[in-house]
Amino acid sequence: MKKTLVTVIALGALLWGVPSASAHAILTNSNPIAKSMVSDLPAKIWLEFDGNLNDIPHMNLNRIQLSDSTGRAIPIIKSYVGGARITAELGKARPTGKVTIAWRVVSEDGHPVTGSIYFYVIPKKK
Repeated sequence: MKKTLVTVIALGALLWGVPSASAHAILTNSNPIAKSMVSDLPAKIWLEFDGNLNDIPHMNLNRIQLSDSTGRAIPIIKSYVGGARITAELGKARPTGKVTIAWRVVSEDGHPVTGSIYFYVIPKKK
């Protein structure tokens, strides 16, 4: 009986195992930094995650969007992924006030992750 119980427990451990760790992308850094104040919107903004992003050419898996304080979209010339970072090159629009960066990225485990951060553009007084 004791051998049977040990065998059942061992088989159960093999079948169910330890729960696998998920590799969902977690934002670790950004430019501009979340909740910061900058005097001008940079020409490029980026978000960096704790692991590489899935990037399949022509599939548009990873997206980044910017909007001003009124919710209007800020034009992006192009965006691209490099490892754990998604970068957006911005057009000539230079809004002031609160700017929100929203994203949808696909982590290495294939799961899409969404989120947003914001920062403020406050021009220097002359």
